[in-house]
Amino acid sequence: MNNYLTVDLEEWFHIGEDFVPRARWEGLPSRVEENVDHLLLLLDRHRVRATFFVLGWVAERHPDLVRRVRDCGHPIASHGYSHQMAYRLSPAEFEEDLTRSGEILEEITGRRPAGYRAARWSLGRGALWAFPILVRQGITYDSSLAPCPFIGSPDFPREPHRTWEFMACFWEEAGPSGCSVSPFCSAPWKPSTHEGLRLFSTSILGNSIPILPACPSRR
Repeated sequence: MNNYLTVDLEEWFHIGEDFVPRARWEGLPSRVEENVDHLLLLLDRHRVRATFFVLGWVAERHPDLVRRVRDCGHPIASHGYSHQMAYRLSPAEFEEDLTRSGEILEEITGRRPAGYRAARWSLGRGALWAFPILVRQGITYDSSLAPCPFIGSPDFPREPHRTWEFMACFWEEAGPSGCSVSPFCSAPWKPSTHEGLRLFSTSILGNSIPILPACPSRR
């Protein structure tokens, strides 16, 4: 079995607006640079690559960090811009958030992100209308569904399968569980060459990364 590592690149206070309102974000201390630099060093030491789902709000304020992640060889995907629950947005608001994130990441990395993960895996809670928008925006795989009740639905399949829904062909690959705590999580899934949108969800390895000296440059 292949194990694929994914990371939600966001601040410690992006656990959800129900807990830390957005109006407070600018006044809170940032920890993302030091934590991610330490994680990059750890990944480099073990020769592991991870997909980083980068929040646009963070990328806008830390573009050099996103470039360091890219330069270390890790794929960059979108985590949206504002970390709002998808089911709390209108379709127009969701597309605006996705577009803003994509434009920021493209400007920083030179490439439009192909992957997406909604805040707290929220596409499965009444926001299935979002998948045609993802396709329209050029997203080819998604990691926003979790087969567990507290962040997704136990009805979501746990095994990889192909499904024709949402006006496109999707490849759905679901992990055993998931919860949205950054910056360290793991997603077991198998690569697919199917066309259309590929879906998979994630399971957590851990949620606490200490602040350690910054990662040295790769040689």
